[in-house]
Amino acid sequence: MTNEILSAWPSPQALALAMDRAARAIPPAWPLASSVAVNPFFGQTKEPLAKVGARLARVAGARVTMPRSWFAQKIATGAISDADLEAAIASAPVGSMPVDVSALKSAASVDAPPPKALPTIAELAACASGVDWPGIITERFGAWAAGYFDEGQALWAAPKGRGAYAAWRAVATHDLTPEIAGLPDFALHVSEAPETALAAVERVVVRLGLGADAVETYFHQMLMTLGGWAQFARYALWQAELAGGADATITDFLAIRLLWEEALFLRGCLGTISA
Repeated sequence: MTNEILSAWPSPQALALAMDRAARAIPPAWPLASSVAVNPFFGQTKEPLAKVGARLARVAGARVTMPRSWFAQKIATGAISDADLEAAIASAPVGSMPVDVSALKSAASVDAPPPKALPTIAELAACASGVDWPGIITERFGAWAAGYFDEGQALWAAPKGRGAYAAWRAVATHDLTPEIAGLPDFALHVSEAPETALAAVERVVVRLGLGADAVETYFHQMLMTLGGWAQFARYALWQAELAGGADATITDFLAIRLLWEEALFLRGCLGTISA
C-alpha cells in the first residue's frame, strides 16, 4: 500500500500544491480591529454552485442554498414564477435537474435531508472510545493558538520567531492532556514527527492511504475542523501576499491537525483506544 500511495504522488511539489489549494478554499477572517464582511465561499468563487455544494456538504455538513421548502413556498406565492423555473432549467447543465417545470415543482415539494459531513478519524475514534476527541483537539489546539497569535494580552505568551508547526511541536511534546484523556504516547508521537510540515503531511498521506483524487478535499475538511483559527491563518496568508511575501501558517495548521488524525489512527480508532 505504501508503494502504491507514493507512486500516486509524482513529487513533494504535487502534495504541496494540494495543501495550498485546500488552504485557499478557506475564507480569511479579519481581526476585530479591521473587520470586514467576507464572502464565506471566497475560496470557491471560480467553481460551479453544484460542485461547491457537494464539497461543503462532505467537509463541513454545510448547505449552500436555502432548503427546498423555502423554494416551494416562493413557488406557491408566485415569487418564483414558471418563467423563472424555465430559465433555470435552460441554464442548468444537461442532466443535472428535472426536465420540465412540473417535475421541478414536484422536487421542490420533497425536502432533502440536511447535509452531513463525512466523519473524521477523530469522530470515528470518539464513537469507538466514548472520548470526545474532536472536542479535545479543538480545546488543545485553541489553547496553543491563542498564545501563538497573542499580541501582548496573554499572561503566558508563546515564544516568537518560530513557524506555527515548529512552535506547536515544542508545546505539544510537553502536553500530557491527550495522554490523560486516553491517547497514549501522543507527546512521543509529536516529538518523532518530521521536522517540516510538508514532510509530516507526506507521512500522514502514506499512513492513511490517501490517494491523489481525495487528498485535497480531506485537507480542506481538516482545516474546516479548526474553524476560526484556520480562517485567521488564511488572513495571514492574504496579508503576506498583499505585501509580496508568503506565509505558511495555514499549511502548518494542516500538518498539526493531520498529526492528531495519524496518532488516533495508529492507536486503533476502531475500538482499541483507551477510554
